[in-house]
Amino acid sequence: MPNPAVRHKAADGLSPAAARAMLRSTLHLEPPMPLRFTDRRAITSVDDLTALQAEQLRQAGIEYDGEDLPAVARLADDDDEETSFLGYCHFARLVDGDQHLYDAWLYMVDSGTFFRAGTTEAVGGIIQFGLEVDDPAIEAEIGPAMVAAGLLPRSDSAYGRHAAALAVQGSEGPDA
Repeated sequence: MPNPAVRHKAADGLSPAAARAMLRSTLHLEPPMPLRFTDRRAITSVDDLTALQAEQLRQAGIEYDGEDLPAVARLADDDDEETSFLGYCHFARLVDGDQHLYDAWLYMVDSGTFFRAGTTEAVGGIIQFGLEVDDPAIEAEIGPAMVAAGLLPRSDSAYGRHAAALAVQGSEGPDA
């Protein structure tokens, strides 16, 4: 069996998600456990955020509406302000076992942004409830987690694919 500590040349230039998938395939390992959302909490004040989280929220806002506003504006208590996420803003971590892989911002009921854990590198998002990720390996990790958490509607065109992947991973969705 190949030594997993030896870096495979073909993994150069791959995203960490793609490299994990390639390693699992090379070593003929079982499908990975599904990622899961943990530590989900409502965000109601900038006092609830670290400096990194405040920056992630700022960048998530830019992804959402194109406006570059600080976290305090995104959490403003103003009914007339369409740029505030207050009342519709949650933060969660996506983990694989005890490994924290992604930070998730869920806002305005049907939107969200995913960042590589502990960074401001956006890797995907949620637009009108649908998962939008350019890297297929990252989508293959986050999609089943969204099904398991009840965040991806059955009407989404990718639901069946992600639900099937979740079943192969040995887990089930919220309505199973």
